[in-house]
Amino acid sequence: MMSVERESNPVAFWHYLSFADERGFLGVCWVKARGLIDACQIARKRGCNPGGEVMCLGLPKHGEPPDGTAYVLHTDKDEIDRLCDQWKQTTRPLE
Repeated sequence: MMSVERESNPVAFWHYLSFADERGFLGVCWVKARGLIDACQIARKRGCNPGGEVMCLGLPKHGEPPDGTAYVLHTDKDEIDRLCDQWKQTTRPLE
């Protein structure tokens, strides 16, 4: 098993986590973390990890997500699409 210390990046950045189980899609959340293990642990501690399998995408060049949307489990696909579009339009990639 990989330890958090070994997989951690020196700087935390935003991660997009998508959750699913045998019934299907459970939701997505955005968390600031240093890697996959850290992101899953933070999501669990913050109450936005519903369990199941997780797909994690690191977003090291993205700025802050829209206000009030981080560390929240989003389950409505239309809302998720809208929030992702809003984030893309308002974020200034870090250089």
